Amino acid sequence: HGVLAPLMVNSRPDGAAVLVDGFKRLDVLLERGESTAAVHWLYLDEATETATILTSNRSHRGMTPLEEAWVVRRLVRDGGLEQQRVGELVGHHKSWVCRRLRLAESLVEAVQEDVRLGLVSSTVAREVARLPRGNQVAVVDSIRRHVLPSRQVAALVSLWLGCADQATRAQLESDPLSFIGRGTDAADVAPDDALDDLRQSLERLEACASLVRRRAAKLMTASVPAARRQPFERPVRRVLEALRDVITELEAAAVGWEMGADVES
Repeated sequence: HGVLAPLMVNSRPDGAAVLVDGFKRLDVLLERGESTAAVHWLYLDEATETATILTSNRSHRGMTPLEEAWVVRRLVRDGGLEQQRVGELVGHHKSWVCRRLRLAESLVEAVQEDVRLGLVSSTVAREVARLPRGNQVAVVDSIRRHVLPSRQVAALVSLWLGCADQATRAQLESDPLSFIGRGTDAADVAPDDALDDLRQSLERLEACASLVRRRAAKLMTASVPAARRQPFERPVRRVLEALRDVITELEAAAVGWEMGADVES
């Protein structure tokens, strides 16, 4: 029934219409080929419009901490609002606004782009933001190369910050597992962080799949020769195979959780 809920759109004084809430619902409507939608019109100033994008997505966890940070930065830097006023608009204390602003402004653009693309989770980004901006890309490359979970990322960043010389830091980046250990079982990963990382990755995957589906539909209607379509089939099949593996692992984990619950009871 969520698709039936009206889109929230702000009508600006210059006549522009800005979608405030309902981005996923709009995607679904477009996929269905719908040309009309129910709309709840708002008449907000620009600052309140920006704040409403954040607050309206909070109830269903539609924004990551970094995305919230970008909204806060826009309100403070572009809107010229005091942090206290931003806190009042978004329903948070000034200290929360300060932390989000620091997150947005501490990360270099390359790392922020990785977060946008889903290559780096917001949990990892919060840890990386503790590092000097000039060293963040190298550390993120190491994190991705060694597929470090968030708990190990926190340990790596703390060790890096505690190093007094560049040579040791370079060794940390080159071979982090020799310093922080190779344990990768469930006990080494904070469950909430792991679930949050997975949720964010799946949400971005869902958005990418929706985009690919629409573009593929356009290709099919454009009478593209089969020979030109063929190169795209292999990566699609690889993605499907990877997703089947994920489903298998989730089902196995669910069985394990149920057995554990039976033993406890």
